[in-house]
Amino acid sequence: MQLETKAIHAGRGVDPFTGAVTIPFHPSTTFERSADGGYPSGHEYIRDANPTRNAFETAMAALEGGHAAVAF
Repeated sequence: MQLETKAIHAGRGVDPFTGAVTIPFHPSTTFERSADGGYPSGHEYIRDANPTRNAFETAMAALEGGHAAVAF
C-alpha cells in the first residue's frame, strides 16, 4: 500500500454507533459503566485512552511501518 493510501485510510473505520465515516474528536467525555462497574468500551478516563487518540496511534504505526504507536 502506498504512503498516501495509508495516510488516508489507516486508523479509520465506520463508527458502529453513529455510522460516522470520519473520526469523531473526543476532547473530554465520561464513559458509560456497566452494572458491575466495569467499562465495556475499554475506555475509563479520557487522558489515559480515547477513541480519537487510538485512531491516531493506529495511523502513525501504519505510516511508520510499525506494529504500534504511542501518542501523548
